[in-house]
Parts: sequence; structure tokens; C-alpha cells
Amino acid sequence: MVFWRESLASGKGHVGFYVGEDDEAYQILGGNQSDKVCLMWLGKDRFRSALWTRTAFSLTSRVVQKDRDEGLSLNEA
Repeated sequence: MVFWRESLASGKGHVGFYVGEDDEAYQILGGNQSDKVCLMWLGKDRFRSALWTRTAFSLTSRVVQKDRDEGLSLNEA
């Protein structure tokens, strides 16, 4: 999944793998988030696009609902 960073017009972004979501955010597995590989919550308002390759096999076609007990990431750099 691709998200904008700093501002929509900045040209900066963040890319990560979908883990799950709640009503307001996606939980994303990403590299170099706070200088490490980790899970972070990114607001749905920052979402730009997602890519799923034609050769990928989907294990589920449903949304993975998650409970969130932490705030949203505001800067993944």
C-alpha cells in the first residue's frame, strides 16, 4: 500500500504491506519505519493506492479487522 507523507503535494511517501485495519486506519508492516521493520497504524486519509499482482494468491477476500490500542503514525522517516 502507498501513503503520502508530510503533505499530499510533497511527493514524499511510504510503502508497506497490509496487515489489517480499523474504521480510521490501516495497520502496515513496513521497513525503515523509525529505522526498523515494524507495524504502524496509518490513517486512511493518507492512503494513495494499493497493488496486488496478478500472480498472487489471495488467502482471504475479506477485510482483516483489528483492534488498535495505539495512535497513528505521523512520520515514518
